[in-house]
Amino acid sequence: MASVCTPVAAHEETLEGLLDMPVCAVFCEKPLTGDVAASRRMVEAFEAAGRPLAVNYFRRWDTSMSALRRSIAEGAWGAVQSVAGHYTKGIINCGSHMIDLLQFLIGPLAAEAVFRRRHDFTPEDPTLDALLATADGAPVYLIGGDSRLFFTFEIDLMMERGRVVIEDLGTVLRRRQVVASPLYPGYQGLDRGEWVETGFGQAMVRAVDNLHAHVNGKADLPSDGRSALAVEEVCATLMEMAQAVAAPTPGAAGASPA
Repeated sequence: MASVCTPVAAHEETLEGLLDMPVCAVFCEKPLTGDVAASRRMVEAFEAAGRPLAVNYFRRWDTSMSALRRSIAEGAWGAVQSVAGHYTKGIINCGSHMIDLLQFLIGPLAAEAVFRRRHDFTPEDPTLDALLATADGAPVYLIGGDSRLFFTFEIDLMMERGRVVIEDLGTVLRRRQVVASPLYPGYQGLDRGEWVETGFGQAMVRAVDNLHAHVNGKADLPSDGRSALAVEEVCATLMEMAQAVAAPTPGAAGASPA
């Protein structure tokens, strides 16, 4: 088994080299290559070789996220009304984690528009404010912040039957159910819910255990080349859309240097 932790620019060459080596599986840092065409070639090559390729979108190995995914799929929360995700530090570096987790929880997303870009990480990886949509057309808003002020990763899922909020980089989860409003008779509102710790701290250990089980034919991979490629495709579309959006003017109120 091999782990690819090289800089992203070296991923493609490293992955190609591993195809010629006697390794039973590969665990690659995200993104796969940073280039959609190259990533697709790698995914197809590993599939053709029958070689498992896991990608480190580690929240897919968080037991709390898996449980939330099941409850959404089983209809416990009803349909998605809207989603708001707050993130910092680049659409690819950290935004891809958000897009991947949302696609894991609520299904494929399509990029619709980019409203703003800021450079709080690297010039090549701007943090974008963007609109995406679920397969059913529910709006998913990505709202960027400036990581030089503080680092954040939080998701607010507004559902038909309640609201789920993921906070503190994914380490805590709050579930709120629909109840009769105590303030307005005849209306429905949300209870206060409660905060619970997620399985964030054990996600990487579970990832290694899962890859071992997969190699031995005992488990599927929740994060593989195909799911990672789907994220790269969304990010690439957003990056293309962002070219038409002016960068913030240096020195303007609330703006980051471009």
